[in-house]
Amino acid sequence: MTRPGMRSLGLVVLAACSFKAGAAGDAGSIDGPRALDAAHDTGGGGGDGSAKPTCLDLWRAGTLGSGNFGAPRELTQLERGGNIVERDPSVTLDGSAIFFSSNRLTNDLDIFVATLAPGSDAFDGSSIAPIGTIDDAADQQKITFAGSDLDIAVFASSVEGDSQNFELAFAIRSNTSNLTSFNEANVAPFQVSGHVIDDENVQNDPWISPDGKRVYYADSSSGEQKLLVATDDGTGNFPGGASAPVANINNDGGDNHADATLSQDELVIVVSEVRNGATTLYYASRADVGSAFGTPQVVPMSYPSNHTGDGHLTADGCELYFSSDRSGGNDHIFVVDVTP
Repeated sequence: MTRPGMRSLGLVVLAACSFKAGAAGDAGSIDGPRALDAAHDTGGGGGDGSAKPTCLDLWRAGTLGSGNFGAPRELTQLERGGNIVERDPSVTLDGSAIFFSSNRLTNDLDIFVATLAPGSDAFDGSSIAPIGTIDDAADQQKITFAGSDLDIAVFASSVEGDSQNFELAFAIRSNTSNLTSFNEANVAPFQVSGHVIDDENVQNDPWISPDGKRVYYADSSSGEQKLLVATDDGTGNFPGGASAPVANINNDGGDNHADATLSQDELVIVVSEVRNGATTLYYASRADVGSAFGTPQVVPMSYPSNHTGDGHLTADGCELYFSSDRSGGNDHIFVVDVTP
């Protein structure tokens, strides 16, 4: 989500930037789905013999309470210090790698990746590497991938050095064994609503469905950010008229809506909303992909600061990554555990 008084950031299916009111600047194997956490999501069974609800069951039912959330943990191993931000977390389906945006190399935002430390469930700060093949003079941010192979991505990139104007683009990874290898020749403008996103409006925060047929993104053509979804016409293209508002999300009282992250079945959505000058995470669910979402409700965890956004829901629904300035100063990446 873009933030007033701050520079907008771009995304591969980078995807998303959060809105921060009144702030400056923005803030296993690879090839298989993440195994369910035995502590959270095995089903097990209740004392009455009934199946224990999973994390995703609670997201879908809209019955999460504060007791389902642990204390958010800051991923300090990803931080560079100084006036450096880390935002837009995106974790692979198996949980073995995290992509994020940062200005740690230059004044521009670029995309980086870190992998798990050997024999650990923590990401290794020494493994951080930039995705240099899509880097240019522009900002890029929040990468999101279609499916588990990580070979197709969508991102937002600032246009011609204009840090307030972003368009969506595809990137194709040429070497599926190398997390940082994207073919720069295949980075091309992404068609949404019948035009390349290179106008005076800002479009960012993409999230692409596992089958690559839908891209959810934030659009600012109305003067404030709203969530839209573009749908493939069946030929791999997104023609004019393909984008539509994400039903029942943009009219719930929030001033801006961005940073969509969805469950793999697209029945749960988590978004950033600005209300009363603060950015907060909300969630909603629906019965099927063709239906409207229910009324969004706040994700019931702690919000000690004015900005908590850039959400990323893991495949099992048992972890929610986000960026926040809650530790003071710039935005950094946090994760909170969800327990049924």
